Amino acid sequence: MKKLFLPFIIVLIALLSVFPSNASIVSSVYPDFEFDADYDNAYSVAGYNGTGGEVIIPEELYGREIKRFSEKAFYKNSVINSLYMHDKMTVVNKWAFRNCPNLSRVYFSKSLVSLWDFAFAQAPNLKSAFLRNTNLNTIYQSCFYNDTSLKHLSLPETLETIGASAFSKTALEIVVIPKSVTAINNNAFANNENLREIYIPRSVKKIGKDVFAGSENVTVYVSENSETERYCEENSLKYKVIEESDFPSNLLGDVDNNRELDVRDATAIMQEIAELELNFFAQNCDYNSDGELNVKDATMIMQHIAQIE
Repeated sequence: MKKLFLPFIIVLIALLSVFPSNASIVSSVYPDFEFDADYDNAYSVAGYNGTGGEVIIPEELYGREIKRFSEKAFYKNSVINSLYMHDKMTVVNKWAFRNCPNLSRVYFSKSLVSLWDFAFAQAPNLKSAFLRNTNLNTIYQSCFYNDTSLKHLSLPETLETIGASAFSKTALEIVVIPKSVTAINNNAFANNENLREIYIPRSVKKIGKDVFAGSENVTVYVSENSETERYCEENSLKYKVIEESDFPSNLLGDVDNNRELDVRDATAIMQEIAELELNFFAQNCDYNSDGELNVKDATMIMQHIAQIE
């Protein structure tokens, strides 16, 4: 009996080595992608083998939702230049888009709840992260670290934690922290030479070490008697006390996030309309909040400019 059983075991081991249980799935339905089967009857995008720079994530495969990006899904991918997430994507895992040298624009899912460690780190051409209309709870460690072109950022009112070095070594100039945030961790905004203003609400109770180390031009706007005011005093940081009601808000239509509605915003929206055939767009482009991006949005901005001038 043992002699018969031994060959069976050898064959089984050989089969498992050829067809590992955790192998990614390549489907004829979406041949450019690789997928991982997830615990909740959903799929994660595990890789991309396509040659097109515009990457549009499909919504489902074999009747199951595609909800996440696996670790290192696009790591060091030099092909991708634009990423379009559908609105059921929830998680971008570690290193998913790290070292993507040509990635310049990302359309984030409204259902997004987590951006993990180094998810978009070292993407030198990524210029904006419009996260305002997502459901993000946590931006983890070094998520946008060393994104040297990242200039425009909007954060959602669901965000609670900003991880260590999350926005270190970027081109950010103005940052408004939402009133939902309670923790900003070590070096979160360190080594940002262009950072001039950051607004931190009273809700922030935990501030890590060296949050602004190397960001020598920043002025921190704080609430009176807040934890952030104490932190600035202890660390000899330049700060101003103002009412939180005077914190700037994310303006609808303010595509470039400079807190003004101007011709540049209208022009940018028109460019978006001309370039995109799909309904993916930065959420603050939708000036009239009708869920569509069209000439109406640009026209209304131009009317607004004419009225205030």
